[in-house]
Amino acid sequence: MTEVPAGLLLRRSIPEDYAALLGWVRDADELLLFSGPALAWPLTQGQLDALGSIPGRTDWTLVQESAPEAAEGEEQGEGENAGEAAGAAARPETAIGHVDLIRDGDNAHLARVILAPHVRSRGLARPLILLALHTARALDATRATLNVVAGNERALRVYRSVGFAVVSAPELPAGVLRMERTLDRS
Repeated sequence: MTEVPAGLLLRRSIPEDYAALLGWVRDADELLLFSGPALAWPLTQGQLDALGSIPGRTDWTLVQESAPEAAEGEEQGEGENAGEAAGAAARPETAIGHVDLIRDGDNAHLARVILAPHVRSRGLARPLILLALHTARALDATRATLNVVAGNERALRVYRSVGFAVVSAPELPAGVLRMERTLDRS
C-alpha cells in the first residue's frame, strides 16, 4: 500500500486504547461525527464496552510506530531492556486512530472512525481508511459500507477519494448517509 506512510499500521485494539479514545471525543458534536446518533454524550467506557456485543464486530487501532530509542549513553541492545530492544517487534507505538469493522456475510461495515485530536488535519484519515479496507479484504470481504453524518464534508471527501459513493439507504435516520464500494482482490 504505497499511499500509507511508513510506520503506520492497523492492529487490534487493546484495553489501553479505549482510555485514549475516550479523550479523543471532546464534546457532543464530535461524538455525533464519531458514532452518529448511536451513542450518547458524554461517551463512557460502558458505552464502548457495549459495542462488543455487536455480531461480527472487531475494533482496530491506528498506531504510529517509532524506532526503539536507546537510553542516553546506552547503545542498542544494552541495558535492562536489552532483550526487548534486540527484537524487531520491540517498537514503541502511539495510538492515533480507531475504526470498527463489522462483518456481515461478504460485507465489511466501517464504523466509529476517529483520529486523535493532535493528528487531525495531517492527512492521516485516508491512510486509516485504506488500512481498514486492506484489513476487510484480508477478512474476505468483497464489499465495504459505512455511514456518515450528512454535512461532514471532510469525511465525505476522504471516503470518496478511496472509492466510496453515496447509495440509497432509507432505513437510516435523517441526516445520515450510507456509502459503499466494492473491494478488489489486489
